Amino acid sequence: MTTKEQIIEKRSSGLGSSDAKMVAKIGKNGFLTDADRFRIAVMLDLEDRKMFSTKATRLGNELEERIFEALHCRFKNIKSNPYYKSEVLSEKYGFDIFNHIDFEIEIDNEIVWIENKATIENITQTVEKYKYQLVWHHLLLDEKSEKGTLYLSHYDTSEFENTGFNAENLTLFIFPKHAYIAEKEQLLKGLEIISNEIKNGFQYEKKEELEADCLPEKVQNEIIQLSNVLKQIEEHEKTVENFKNKMLELMLKNGIKSIKNPFFNLTVVPKTVSTSFDSTRFKKEHPELSKQYQKQTTKKSYLIIKNHINN
Repeated sequence: MTTKEQIIEKRSSGLGSSDAKMVAKIGKNGFLTDADRFRIAVMLDLEDRKMFSTKATRLGNELEERIFEALHCRFKNIKSNPYYKSEVLSEKYGFDIFNHIDFEIEIDNEIVWIENKATIENITQTVEKYKYQLVWHHLLLDEKSEKGTLYLSHYDTSEFENTGFNAENLTLFIFPKHAYIAEKEQLLKGLEIISNEIKNGFQYEKKEELEADCLPEKVQNEIIQLSNVLKQIEEHEKTVENFKNKMLELMLKNGIKSIKNPFFNLTVVPKTVSTSFDSTRFKKEHPELSKQYQKQTTKKSYLIIKNHINN
């Protein structure tokens, strides 16, 4: 059984199925974005790999293990995350092109590949979302076996937190080989563009700022979800602020100091005059003296989230 750490390690030597969406986008656009260049730089050992693990990725790994156990009861020869490299495509484009299919079963000289997706979305939405990765698998499966079938294993996670793993929420769907011709052409075009970039002297400038497109897809999805939460918070804060302004005006006008209710208290803070020390002016006028009273403190690292969607 190939571990997740070994899968991540392999990604440095080439492009795998998890890169399929990026490769297809390059094929469609005809050029590489900064995020694409970062991924190629990792492959060429010009940039360090970034390791990310989230609750969503850990949940996906847990469900994959449970599904493997369920399938292993029926198919004793099942393999988990086997590595397969396309010799034809790798030689053609000049770098390793491979995959780690979630499950592989050999039945009567036929190779069955199963790509597992655990998601709250329905199976139609899941196929559309991961179609490039599935087409990537088909490219390699066609090379590995004349008799090969690709399945999408879809696990509905909508009730997982309440009920735990339930095999009844698992659906197997045969991914049609010839239904995504345009997507296949996009992948091959993208591989060609990447190959030409490398052959013509790929240029990359190392940056401290990372594009979100460089993150694992599950992390990108969490960013989108958080963006929606931040938008809701902003709307709620505006509602609260408007309410406070209206109530302050009403309470001042009627001489009311406080209002009690079962949920929260409203209290008017009267206008005050405060006195503060002008440290900026003091440092400017007495630089040597101010140095005598300076002290250094170490603060923990923290993250700032600046919502700029509506700005």
